[in-house]
Amino acid sequence: MSKKNQNVLEVFAESLKLYFSNFDKFIQYMTFPVLGQIAGLGLVFLLTYFYAKNMPILMQKIPALNDFSILFIIAILITLPGLAIFVKAFWEYLVAYGAINSMFENMIKSGKVYDFDAHTELIKRRSLQFIGLWMLFGIFSAVGSIPFFWVVYAVFVIYFVLVFQVFTFEPELSPISCVKRSLQLVKGHFLQT
Repeated sequence: MSKKNQNVLEVFAESLKLYFSNFDKFIQYMTFPVLGQIAGLGLVFLLTYFYAKNMPILMQKIPALNDFSILFIIAILITLPGLAIFVKAFWEYLVAYGAINSMFENMIKSGKVYDFDAHTELIKRRSLQFIGLWMLFGIFSAVGSIPFFWVVYAVFVIYFVLVFQVFTFEPELSPISCVKRSLQLVKGHFLQT
């Protein structure tokens, strides 16, 4: 059966087979982006908790801590290491989200996954456009979170589902052009999508 005539279940089954045959590589690639976010937030909450719990004792021992602005500055400084880990991991996660499209295309052609750095660089060299695309996605999601727009949002989610694939495979397009191209690709194939 040709690739164009595959139904959704066949495509899904083939994707799962390819994913699990390379599971160890994907786990290694995604470990820091996922666990780094959890560790970063955990560090923020842990340090903030111990700071807040020990604040009365610290205020008694160090009179300068009775000033609210100093307490606030210390609280910010305490959260910075965890936030730095979180932001780095979150960025790596977003880049991996885009790079995996390129990896899967390569895996379908060759049957193997290799050169993760090249796929990651494909996204990182267009960082500004990638950030712009995520900003558009964020604005769209923020508007879609308003209950009045839920139905419209649900429909447009289907039309815009391919924006990151378009971004990866059509590098000459701007973020807005990626959204338009996704809409064109899904148009006429809404139920299949």
